[in-house]
Amino acid sequence: MTPPRPASASTLQPREKPRPLPRGQHALPRDVVTQAQRQRICEAVVKAVAQKGYAAATVSDVIALAGVSRSTFYQLFSDKEDCYLAAYDDGAQAMFDAVVAAGATASDDPFKRFRASIAAYLEALADAPEYGTTFTIEILAAGPGARERRQAAQRQYVELMRAWHNAMRKLRPELPPLPDEVFVTAVTAGNELIAERIREGGAAKLRELEGLIVYTYLALMGFPEEARAAL
Repeated sequence: MTPPRPASASTLQPREKPRPLPRGQHALPRDVVTQAQRQRICEAVVKAVAQKGYAAATVSDVIALAGVSRSTFYQLFSDKEDCYLAAYDDGAQAMFDAVVAAGATASDDPFKRFRASIAAYLEALADAPEYGTTFTIEILAAGPGARERRQAAQRQYVELMRAWHNAMRKLRPELPPLPDEVFVTAVTAGNELIAERIREGGAAKLRELEGLIVYTYLALMGFPEEARAAL
């Protein structure tokens, strides 16, 4: 399977000033305009929530940052929650694609590939601090729908980690199979470490967590020597 194309920082990082769309007889096709407006609105909701928190951010904040009309917003989204969840889905998929691509293009050494995937995740969040705040911390304040989306996104990483462990069991037959809860625990622990670091010092310091997160994951999966080496 060809790995997904990695997301750039611009995919996750809201722009400061949205560019106006061209008008007149040479305007872009309607579907292109609609897609551009949708992206700008999604970027704007990320920025608004990062600045004010999910509860305080309003549709007015979003449309002001996106540079679109209220009618345009409601043509694309039913309300703030709908917009927020769409932005979360886009960002979560871009992040996962970047992680998968980083592991697929790294060294043949499975532990280096594993570490490259984690480094890609932390680097993407560090390069897009508003995304990190919005979807790591504020997601918990956005209601049951947002929590369900978060669980679905985390499930992708659980399955990715399980697939890596299964591949390692072929190389090391002495490794026992692990219950699903081990992978869930690992992903949850990593997320909590990231969220706490963002609360304490912002996303810029997330790269410092790489060794600790690698250690945590490998230790839980039964690789004590490689885990110690990660620190």
